[in-house]
Amino acid sequence: MKFEKKKLDDIVRCYCTSHMFIDNDLYTFFASENPESECFSYTGENFDKKEIVWNGNRGGCMSIIPFAKRKGEFLAVNEFYLKVSPSHSKLVWGKKTSDGWEVKDLFNLPYLHRFDIYHVDGKDYVICATIARDKKDKEDWSRPGQIYVGEVPADLDNENVVLRQIGDGYYRNHGYSRGEYNGTVCGYFGSDYGVIRVCPPHDGSDWTIEKYWMVIFLKLH
Repeated sequence: MKFEKKKLDDIVRCYCTSHMFIDNDLYTFFASENPESECFSYTGENFDKKEIVWNGNRGGCMSIIPFAKRKGEFLAVNEFYLKVSPSHSKLVWGKKTSDGWEVKDLFNLPYLHRFDIYHVDGKDYVICATIARDKKDKEDWSRPGQIYVGEVPADLDNENVVLRQIGDGYYRNHGYSRGEYNGTVCGYFGSDYGVIRVCPPHDGSDWTIEKYWMVIFLKLH
């Protein structure tokens, strides 16, 4: 296999990358963790078609997750900054239109860091992990993070996502990976508590949380 390196642009503190296909065209996304910074998409045979996804009135992007079944739509974290208190972290909704990209704020969730979209039984669910409930400063980890979930309405122009908390007590709630368990999608979240497996509703069930493995601290003399 041969890889070719191609420079597309210069982006300060580029933290998030993602991609989606729209009508068989590949779109790649690059966004900065800096405040007041743009997000760009690149498409075309040589990725030479550049578009502004959002302009410099946003920033702090941690993740961009496309919907599996909604063409040209994604969710993203904006305004996540460890040094800012109170936190302005929010989840936003983006979609491709004939005029370019449109982005709309869905909800604020302090210190929202990791999230994902699960498509199960014909429904879209969002799962959100906060790194902490609150922070005095960047080095303050005295308050744990939580996990929130909600169903994503089909019409986000006129309906809101209703969140509910399903987990708490996860100090330094930082790690996340999507997986599969019992034939359906699930999420693995890592914190000082250890790793938990979170499974979405399926065949009439509710959300479930199980400890996958725990962290043991040993003091050596």
